[in-house]
Order: sequence, then C-alpha cells, then structure tokens
Amino acid sequence: MCNQRLHVDEAEIDVRPGGAGRLVWTERATNGTGATADIVVERVEPPHLFSFRWAFDDGGEPADGNSVLVEFTLASEGEGTRLRVTEHGLEQIHWSEEQKSSFAEDHIEGWAKHLGDLAAYAARKAGAAVR
Repeated sequence: MCNQRLHVDEAEIDVRPGGAGRLVWTERATNGTGATADIVVERVEPPHLFSFRWAFDDGGEPADGNSVLVEFTLASEGEGTRLRVTEHGLEQIHWSEEQKSSFAEDHIEGWAKHLGDLAAYAARKAGAAVR
C-alpha cells in the first residue's frame, strides 16, 4: 500500500466536449516524483455524466483505440446518489502487457483512494456517516 499523496494538486479543465485539460501531481504514488496528465473532455451531460480521455501519445489526438476513457456517472439511489467511475480502453492501447498491468494497478489503488476521500468529504459536508 502506498503512503504518499495521491490527490491531484492542480487541475485546469475546459469543461465542454473537446475541451483540453491538465492534471498535475507534485508527488506521484508510484515513484515519488511529479506527474502531469493531459486530458481531453469527451462528454458533459450535467448533472449525470462527465467523461474525459487520457493516456494518449503526446501530440496525438485521443480517440477510441489510443487512449483511456474515464467516465463519471451520477444516479439517484434511494435518498442518496451513486457515483460510478469507470476506465475503458486500456486493452486497445499499443503498450506492453507490463505497462498495461502497471497502469491498471496504479489506477485501481488511486481510484480507491480518491473515491474514499470523496465519500468522506461528502459525508462531512452532509453531516452523515460514510456507507
């Protein structure tokens, strides 16, 4: 288990389909150094869906087959809201199996941390316990 910070330190996103963005970490979970990820917004459908593509070749245009699609969906569930986060497309990227495996492992751990932090934050704001 990693004990370094996993949250993004800076984010700049043009929140519209085709909009560019950049996520910056000053410390990265896997190697302790900084990292920057360029993203391109895919879909924006308030208040239920937001998606972006990342992990594409520098200078390339992200598309199905050369990038990972991250989707955030919100749905009413009882008296609450369910957030679902998925990443698609890793299997189509032309990386080695070792690179794909490392990416997947980092992201499984990272999303678990981020979503846990988000649930705790939302619970504090609502004055409720995390379920």
